[in-house]
This record gives sequence, C-alpha cells and structure tokens, in this order.
Amino acid sequence: MTDLVVSKLERVTALSSVANFEAFCADIAVLNSIVMSIEKLGQLTRAVEAARRPATREEIAIHLAMLMANFPNGKANEDSTSIMLEYIHAQQPSIFAVKRAVRHLISTAKYQPVTADVLEAIESGTKEINNAKWHLELRLKEIARREEEERQRKVEQETTRERDIEECCRRLEDAKDVGWYKPDIIEEARRRIGAEDLGGY
Repeated sequence: MTDLVVSKLERVTALSSVANFEAFCADIAVLNSIVMSIEKLGQLTRAVEAARRPATREEIAIHLAMLMANFPNGKANEDSTSIMLEYIHAQQPSIFAVKRAVRHLISTAKYQPVTADVLEAIESGTKEINNAKWHLELRLKEIARREEEERQRKVEQETTRERDIEECCRRLEDAKDVGWYKPDIIEEARRRIGAEDLGGY
C-alpha cells in the first residue's frame, strides 16, 4: 500500500482549509502595497513563520492524494506516486509551498502533473513565502526605525523644553523680559523658583 493511500477524512480536512489558505495568500500578496497595523503585521509574521515550517511526509502524502484525486482519468500508479512523494519529501519543502503547489496545479493543470511539474510549483510557492517573509521584515524594520525617530524627537523636545525652562527661571530671577516664552514655560519656571509675584512676570 502506497503512502498516498490516505483516508477520505484526511483529504476532506485538508480541503476544508482552502478558504483560509487562500485568504492568507491574499494577505501576503499585498504586503508591499497597503498600510497594515502593527497588530496585523505581527499576526502575519507569526502566520508566515508557521507556514515556512517543513512539511511532514504525511502532510505531503495527503496533499498529493488531493492532487491525484483531481485527475480521476489519469494514469497514476503506486510506483509513480511513490517516486513523486520521495522526490518532494527529499526537497524538504515548507507546508505553504506544498499547499500552494497543489492548489495551483488543481486550478490550472489540464492533465495529470508529473513530478517535475509539482517540484516546479513547489519552488514557486517557496519563493512566494520567502518573499512574504522579506517584505514583513522590511516593514517591521521600517516601523522600528520610525519609532526610534519619534523617540529621539521626543527626547530632543524634552531637552529643549528643559533648557528653555532653566533659562526662563534665570530671567525671572533677574527680573528680565520673558514675554517671548510660551505660557507653559513661564508657569513651570515660576513654579520651580517658587515665584508667586515677580512684578509683571
């Protein structure tokens, strides 16, 4: 009995995830063209990492069974399907690449695919998921860069404010004009030096 002889329940279970898988593919396809929240990017990062794990031999067998079931008039036999399974498993493809390849061939192939066809489709799926990982890393690095720039801007603002307050304190103590300072700077300076009444200041 070949490894490709899997239960109908296993094939149905695999097929039931098609909608979710296609939604995931749609998400990673637009990574470089739309704005996503940090939460969404985080979710996709975890999903992509999970999708890049190596497919097990059993998972490959289940998805190849799905593929062969799509060609009821084909001439697949135990030897050819076993060879296909061995060659694919030897490549250690990701679970995403296997699923993507099978769905692509089910949707586009008019004749029963041979091992080379499946390997080519798997290579395409591998490039797709690796590209998604690259775009995610790029987007997350950009977010980190912007956050650091914002942090630096706030530090600079606080430093400038502190310097202005100190200068305002000095001017208040010397009863010099502080009219050009912002009201909140003058108020903070007055509070720090305990100045309740400094003439008109």
